[in-house]
Amino acid sequence: MVNEVDRLPMLRAKIVHLETLLADIDRSWRFMPKLFWLSLIAIPVSIRSGIGWGILSVGFVCSLVGVVAYVLGVRRQDYLLERDELQALTTRLGRLVDAGQAGGTPQN
Repeated sequence: MVNEVDRLPMLRAKIVHLETLLADIDRSWRFMPKLFWLSLIAIPVSIRSGIGWGILSVGFVCSLVGVVAYVLGVRRQDYLLERDELQALTTRLGRLVDAGQAGGTPQN
């Protein structure tokens, strides 16, 4: 029983940390349109240098925005999955601790 009691605060702190990370990812996601439009500024500048540079800059901008969106999406899904697993574990451990403190036998 002591291990479960000791783990609960640590698990709850990890959940709070994951919530903070999710908020940071959401904030970064809201920055995506700004990143896209800021990156598009490079296109007229590169076209002035030649059509080859213009095509290259368009490809670079699309790649940059796509990779950032992919990474943010994957990290968000990982954090959501981990948070949900920790919340389920915290709920289960909380029930075990409550049952142990009440003198009952824990049931799964």
